[in-house]
Amino acid sequence: MTGFGSGSAKNGPKEITIEVKTVNHRYLDINLKLPKQLNVLDDPLRRAIKERVKRGHVDVYVTYECKQSEKEVVIDESLIEAYIKALQTVSDVTELDNDITPYKILRLPEVVRVIDKEDEDESILMAMAGYAVDNALIDAVYMRAQEGEKLEDDVIANLNELKDITSEIEKREPFVVAEYRDKLKQRISDLVADPNVDEGRLELEVSVFADRASIAEELTRLKSHFVQIEDTIKAGGLVGRKLDFIVQELNREINTIGSKANDLGITNNVLKAKTEIEKIREQVQNIE
Repeated sequence: MTGFGSGSAKNGPKEITIEVKTVNHRYLDINLKLPKQLNVLDDPLRRAIKERVKRGHVDVYVTYECKQSEKEVVIDESLIEAYIKALQTVSDVTELDNDITPYKILRLPEVVRVIDKEDEDESILMAMAGYAVDNALIDAVYMRAQEGEKLEDDVIANLNELKDITSEIEKREPFVVAEYRDKLKQRISDLVADPNVDEGRLELEVSVFADRASIAEELTRLKSHFVQIEDTIKAGGLVGRKLDFIVQELNREINTIGSKANDLGITNNVLKAKTEIEKIREQVQNIE
């Protein structure tokens, strides 16, 4: 299902903005785009998304802005004092001028260290990102829920159409055997040129055909699957995968009916039914 949401969080000069976009996908696929300095948030954000979204392709875009430098310059004052003392000693020993300047001191080894303050603020960034992604997911999940309601309505509409088609197949079933009996009797009569056909042999042949062509069990299972779909939708929650399985069973039963029924009317209705089942299948694969 499709959805979009965005959220942001501020802490002093820092601001994190997260956008979440979801589209239809049979499984959960998360594509997360983070600035390098926020790579530490990859796993926490994925876990947060998996808690709220169970199916679909999810694009997550994270932007980060800080209105002041994230670097801090630290001077080792005790080391500087040691260097100055050493330089003064060298000057006294060599009787050379001590031309030391602040600039030259800063260039001495290990006098200056540059610290990335972000390393010290990881917990703050975690909290900011958690707040931002929660807000983004609230909007995205709400949009998905609205679409889900529409999809459920469409599934029910197609299911009702499928019920009507199944009723037409069921009405036609008793005539299939009777028509076969009449055709078989006529064929035998034509072959032997005798209207007094062996009724016992005829009834045996018809009985074998009736057993082979019976679709009663398939019709019963179809109706059971209809009820399962309706009950599953009413139950709510994460129903997509269960509905997907039931639709596969619908398709199996209708294919069996098509292969058994030696009747043009039933065959035409089977084709209609397969069209409706395919519509339901496409919709179900988008339901979470």
